[in-house]
Amino acid sequence: EPWQQRYIDYFKLTFLLIGINTVDLLSCKPSDYKEGRLQYQRAKTGRLYNIKVEPEAAELIQKYRGDRLLVNFSEGRTSYHNFTGKCDKGLKSIGVVEQVENPKWKEGSRKHRYIIKRTAAFPGLSIYWARHTWATIAFSLDIPDETIAAALGHGHGNKVTAIYIDKSIAKVDEANRRVIDWVLYEKK
Repeated sequence: EPWQQRYIDYFKLTFLLIGINTVDLLSCKPSDYKEGRLQYQRAKTGRLYNIKVEPEAAELIQKYRGDRLLVNFSEGRTSYHNFTGKCDKGLKSIGVVEQVENPKWKEGSRKHRYIIKRTAAFPGLSIYWARHTWATIAFSLDIPDETIAAALGHGHGNKVTAIYIDKSIAKVDEANRRVIDWVLYEKK
């Protein structure tokens, strides 16, 4: 339904940005998006992230451009939790929609004769699935664990050794493009 498109688009944008966490995406400012990259500090860890914004994500950012924030999903809300709850509820309602006769309706009653019945396609769907799905698909495409971990901002392997390795952002960019191409265009 038209009201659900906003939540579907938010899910897509989260996925296209390597499963970016809700608090981070909804806190980004227009100034965080420059030269085709989204550069922001992760709320949970304080770590600096730098994600290449692919054209499909750029299109959604443009569609939902905010006034003071990068995207307008949470503008006018008290917290990102408020939007996340509504988004998760909206995502869970996506599926088959039927108009059925209202069992409480009687001739002359004020109740509506027909009501909407929804059968969720994915009853457990939440915005966090975007992050898990990105990682799962990346793994299925044989993208190395180290690259997936770097893309998600996770540590990998030996912490001491990790400080000597310059993680290539180009590998993360390439991994994201491969995941997007497989999901949207069936290109492995």
